[in-house]
Amino acid sequence: MSINYSDKLLRDLPDTPDSDYVSREQFNKTICDQLKQIDQRGGRILVHGMPGSGKTVAVCQAVRQLIVVENCFQPHGCYWIKIGDISEQKLLATLRGLATEIDNTKKSDVLFVFDDIWNQEYFQYLTFANKSIVTSRFNNMKNKNSYSCIPAKEKFEFDEAIQVLQKQRSNDNNYTLINNSRVKDVIDRCKGLPLAISIIGGLNLQSDEDWQDLVKTIMNKDLETEGFLKDYDFNLFGTFQSSLDQLDQRDQQLFRSLVVFKAVQIPLQSIIALWGINKVLVKSKLQKLNQRSLLKFVDSGSPSCSLHDLIIEYLHQSLDNRQSTIALNKQLIDGYRRECNGQWSTYPRHDDYYYQYLMYHAIKTEDDKIIQEIITDFNWIDVKLKYDKTIYNLCVDLQQAIDYLTSKDITNWQQYQQLLQLLQRYEYNLSIENIDLVQVLLTLAYDGDWIKERALQLAKENTNDKKKYWKIA
Repeated sequence: MSINYSDKLLRDLPDTPDSDYVSREQFNKTICDQLKQIDQRGGRILVHGMPGSGKTVAVCQAVRQLIVVENCFQPHGCYWIKIGDISEQKLLATLRGLATEIDNTKKSDVLFVFDDIWNQEYFQYLTFANKSIVTSRFNNMKNKNSYSCIPAKEKFEFDEAIQVLQKQRSNDNNYTLINNSRVKDVIDRCKGLPLAISIIGGLNLQSDEDWQDLVKTIMNKDLETEGFLKDYDFNLFGTFQSSLDQLDQRDQQLFRSLVVFKAVQIPLQSIIALWGINKVLVKSKLQKLNQRSLLKFVDSGSPSCSLHDLIIEYLHQSLDNRQSTIALNKQLIDGYRRECNGQWSTYPRHDDYYYQYLMYHAIKTEDDKIIQEIITDFNWIDVKLKYDKTIYNLCVDLQQAIDYLTSKDITNWQQYQQLLQLLQRYEYNLSIENIDLVQVLLTLAYDGDWIKERALQLAKENTNDKKKYWKIA
């Protein structure tokens, strides 16, 4: 697939087509005006507000407008990075990856878009960016000193809400939206929250009775979720449930299973692994969920989807116990195993989620055998190193696995510590792009220890693929 010039400038920036989204003119103009200033002299912008208020959409629209239409931030464009709920170690690994990808001469001119900061402590790691825009629910005094702060417009105007509802309705829906007291009542009761309006639009309500029933749902706030949703005066999770209720049981189950993933972009290939159905059917189901605004599915370039953090929180409510979490993670790991026929290193290279989070999900299965199987698969580690372009991410994964095995009092955890220490010792002496880890371990590991023995075993297996290895006698 050919990539046009705009795509090269808008690295991973989510698309917000006019067919699906409305432009909130004044809000977008405020963001654009601030972006123009930092394009000229550098600086940082923070767009802050309650979850579901449309921060990410507005920022994406503004950044696209300035780079594609007004030729700002040229010639290097922007990098969009979804932060979400990643750990501090994973954040640092992501930023290290950026550092290796971006030439130092570009770093001062490129625009960094850091989306959805969940942890206030993470702001300290973003100061390297000379030009950046951040979205977050947080806005404390420290941020005010370092950022030009833009409060998100937390509700749609009435005409904006009507536009969203009209965009999402089916062609055969002739129900009158404008000058309709029932529709206005629903918009008012959910405070015009953009996420809620989008979900309601996907319900495709077609009668007075449908809209009256929705009002009852909106006003019936669930006390169990009131703590988390204390900033919302209506039953937001009820609107999510209303949408799910329109799906059959199987599709509800498939959608709920997506909660197993981290709150980041989820590649299509990983969803195929989780659901265990063919690509065409997975795409069809994701497109229907996208139409309901239950998730965002992009079917171009490297197809992927993402879930809003409020929807993720809603799905977590249905995970009733630890065993449910373990079962979902085992389902995902089993799916990954199926897709690569048990050869972890042969899994499709275009699924970046797999290479970043395989160890995370293995640990979540609480299955010691799976964790140790992955740790000792040096072929998989070799591919991961080439994908990450750094040893750092691997060391983070290994340390987390070792910590888990130690907590479970697994007797041989020390041998994995030995592997970690060996990799850390030679971290700055290895050329990652050209690395053959099996060969490296044959050379560096001590005779008689498990690392060299395992490397020798894999070397013998790999020679069937016409690879050649050598070791010092």
